[in-house]
Amino acid sequence: MKDFKKHILKVLLLFTTFCFSQDYFFNDDFNDNSKKWYVGNTNNFDLKVFNGRYYYEYKNTEKNLLIFSPKFKINTSDNFEMESSIQKISGVQDYGYGMFIQKENKDRLELTITSNGYYQINQKKNGSFTTIHKWTKSEDIKKGNYAVNTLKIKKNGTIISFYVNNKLLISKSISEVYGNSAGYIINRNQKISIDYLRIKKATKNSYNNNITSVNTSLNETFSSNSNKWTISNNEFVTYDINSGKYYLEHKKEKGGYSSTINNVIDETKDFEFETKIDKISGVTNYSYGIMWGKKSDSSFRFYITSNGYYKFVRNVKGKEEKIINWKTTSFINKKNGASNIIKIKKQNNRYLFYINGNYINESDFEPFYGNHIGFILFNKQKIAIDYLKVKQNKNSNNNNNSIVAKQMSVPVSDNFTNNNNGWILNSTDNYSAEINNGKFVLDRKIKGGIFFKNEIDLNTQKDFILETSFTKQTGASNLTYGLTFGRKNSANEYSFFLSNTGQYLYRKYENNKYSAIIPWTQADVIKTNLYQENVIKIVKSNQLLRFYINNVYVNEFPFEGFFGNKIGFTVYDKQKIAVNYFRVKYQTTNHNNPPIIVISEPNVEEKRGFKIVKAKKITVRGHASDSDGIYEILINGVEANVSENGNFVANVPLKYGKNELIVSATDLKQATATKKFTIKRKSNTNFDTNSEVITNNANQNIDLGFGKYYALIIGVSDYEDESIDDLEGKPLRDAEKLRQVLTQQYNFNSQNVIVLKNPKDNEINRELFKLRKKITTKDNLLLFYAGHGVFQDEIGSWLPSNAIMEYEENLFSNSSLVDHFKAIKSKHTLLISDACFSGSIFKTRDVTKTPKSIQRKFELPSKKAITSGTLKTVPNESVFFKYLIKRLENNPNKYLSARKLFDMIEDPVINNSENKPQYGTIHGIGDEGGDFIFIKK
Repeated sequence: MKDFKKHILKVLLLFTTFCFSQDYFFNDDFNDNSKKWYVGNTNNFDLKVFNGRYYYEYKNTEKNLLIFSPKFKINTSDNFEMESSIQKISGVQDYGYGMFIQKENKDRLELTITSNGYYQINQKKNGSFTTIHKWTKSEDIKKGNYAVNTLKIKKNGTIISFYVNNKLLISKSISEVYGNSAGYIINRNQKISIDYLRIKKATKNSYNNNITSVNTSLNETFSSNSNKWTISNNEFVTYDINSGKYYLEHKKEKGGYSSTINNVIDETKDFEFETKIDKISGVTNYSYGIMWGKKSDSSFRFYITSNGYYKFVRNVKGKEEKIINWKTTSFINKKNGASNIIKIKKQNNRYLFYINGNYINESDFEPFYGNHIGFILFNKQKIAIDYLKVKQNKNSNNNNNSIVAKQMSVPVSDNFTNNNNGWILNSTDNYSAEINNGKFVLDRKIKGGIFFKNEIDLNTQKDFILETSFTKQTGASNLTYGLTFGRKNSANEYSFFLSNTGQYLYRKYENNKYSAIIPWTQADVIKTNLYQENVIKIVKSNQLLRFYINNVYVNEFPFEGFFGNKIGFTVYDKQKIAVNYFRVKYQTTNHNNPPIIVISEPNVEEKRGFKIVKAKKITVRGHASDSDGIYEILINGVEANVSENGNFVANVPLKYGKNELIVSATDLKQATATKKFTIKRKSNTNFDTNSEVITNNANQNIDLGFGKYYALIIGVSDYEDESIDDLEGKPLRDAEKLRQVLTQQYNFNSQNVIVLKNPKDNEINRELFKLRKKITTKDNLLLFYAGHGVFQDEIGSWLPSNAIMEYEENLFSNSSLVDHFKAIKSKHTLLISDACFSGSIFKTRDVTKTPKSIQRKFELPSKKAITSGTLKTVPNESVFFKYLIKRLENNPNKYLSARKLFDMIEDPVINNSENKPQYGTIHGIGDEGGDFIFIKK
């Protein structure tokens, strides 16, 4: 029996090895040296295969060494992936090492890295050696001796992608990259070891840079003007064709001019257009580019600047809508005199964008407005177009490799056992979408969001139900995913999102502007662990949208008309989500909608669900309606008085402090709706019944047991960018006032308080870095910021004085601030931010209860923040700072916690402004429940 089992195991092993090896051109794990790598020991090198690794020591201090693999067969048309795991053992940190693939004629492609975090790509072709990507720093490279890095070179058509540790470094367009040998390169006096080398077949994906079956509908080389481009010379512009180029000169300081011709493209099929543009003169940050799908004053436009930025927009009746906002790329050749090749492809209902043969980004394809194509430039500059080529796929997109979304008809019931509804399936370096085992699996591999779309013929005049189920498979808990619907394009849509921190959000995006209709709200019904299912249901009933999570009603909002008919799933930032099913149907007569509740008293709508009173009781009035009749109305579990027409009233007792009131209405079929709001009962005296002073002698110091108080105070009032409103010096005055109060009334020595007035982003970074070196685990840090803030693409940022909003340049993001806080080893850190959208620091907040004594607050480390608002704008004249500084100046107590300070300013700020200040924990940087304590001198 034992011999039989051994025989079966051998057969299985041979079968597995045979099946596994069929996809590999070359595969060596160095368990032995059966592949016959070069081994030996000389004065210059020591090479050996030992214990499952190939050790490679180079002793020469001047030259490089290449070691070649045994030869293997690979077809020139094959896509492949070459991968190897390399450990740096010893040697100078900035010397390079890496791998290459080489052809018979010794043409080769090299990827090298250094153990201090840089990479470079070189190519040898026809005997000429060139650097096609110079040394560039990457945070994904593991540094130092004994670090292990996995390198990969991936060929996909003519696009070659280079990876380290499965993170994309760069993609380049390189023709004829293949070979029949591979190997390793090592630069001077260092030692490495190799764990494996694998070269396998790879399938094509959407980054294939060729349209194979094409019809060239336009090949404009400007040898003549047979296509009747505009020729003009006046005080505004000069357009001229000369020496095989089309010259466009914009003579005015402001404004834009364009030139287009009619060229019919069948947009139902794949296509591409490519142009080469020379920047001749003009300011480097002025934009120019290609426009298409134009009719009248509507078009699509792709711009670049000669200082390295690009943008993709739609222009609708003369108004610009950003699709991809300004982003920087190293692939743009910079400065005047440089040439750039722009290629734009439609493939699988996506736009793919390339600059100088390098893939840079992608976006949803959108139908054209018209058939005109051409060029556009802004402000005083001159360009020349070398050529414009338009290629059209001859074949329909409906083939085995490309599935085009089709409009779904209601009712929809998709369990993802097949792809009859035509979801776009794809696999790229940035994302993948596949139907697998009855699930629609969506994997977002990089930062940023992506929408997996379809179209639906939904009559929104009727009542309807949208329902879907998600299972999160990978990713951090604070990442966002959900259902997007009523979408017209990337600037107009509605989304209902979840995060595995237990929160949900209902958001509208209209004309490139986000608004949180229902802001991030905690819901206990959300399951927060990986591989737990969360069901979202959105029900339109009359003119309400009601939201359910895991079949529990959580909220509602008046229904607004949809922008368009696109629907699907949105996934943000390096996570994998499985959609278990997707259903859409119209309501039937037997569908049981819960009652509609309207609160008439107290008026909490204008106060964002919050009201402050001094009374012991509060009267709650309202109306509940339901076609089945009202069964009962409860307010905090106590039955209200209800009339036959649904009017209700109740007197609710209040405790001191915050009271959450829950109005619950149930119909005869036991469907229940709820409305929640908060009433804060204010004390009639300033006496603190929960006193934080634990000694009868108010002047007696508590033995704190830890060190110094540091403060970094930042005020930004004046901006270099003229598009940013200056704040008339108010943040600078606030910063100086806070410095005076801290140093004169509290335990902040003046030498430990730094004030930055109108700093640039690098100056903020520099001061925070200095604090890393000074502050110990016994010390305390207060960071204050007053100035402009923004919240774009789910990212909150401060605006230093050198911020450039058009390109989102020099912003100081929340993530940068959090990284600094992680590195500063203070015992207590308090951030006070008086800026628009300052509450975005709490995107994953955990608001904690305050300990009862000062000593307990001191014992536990804390990382807290007080902000002037949530995700809203705040006024230039800061009500928040007015009460903050007033409470600090007039504080009668020796010890004042950050939580207590917040409680003292919350009510007056709410009562005297349109903003609601926030207090909470900065997530993920070491808070253990303590608090920052201000100590009076």
